Amino acid sequence: MDIFKILEKLENDASAFGFAWPDSGMILNQISSEVLEVKSAIELEESKDRIQSEIGDLLHATLSLCVFLKMNQEETLKKSVEKFEKRFSKVQELAKENGYTTLQGQ
Repeated sequence: MDIFKILEKLENDASAFGFAWPDSGMILNQISSEVLEVKSAIELEESKDRIQSEIGDLLHATLSLCVFLKMNQEETLKKSVEKFEKRFSKVQELAKENGYTTLQGQ
């Protein structure tokens, strides 16, 4: 079973049990809180495992928003990757047009 389906099942099971997000605003607040926890862990130079755990919490909260809004998590992530790929390709193209092989000007 893929990770997206596992998370969706867990979210749905939690909701059916009564452990549910009441609205998207609360999930967004949780995401904001998780961002601060990641930032703090990095600034405090905590262990890689601790930082990874906090990033995992952030990813989970973000993917929970997809589940809550009934959006396909994998499709959402795929669209994000495609969007970045297009932007990055354009940056590379502009750099090349201006004689740069990297953004460091070489």
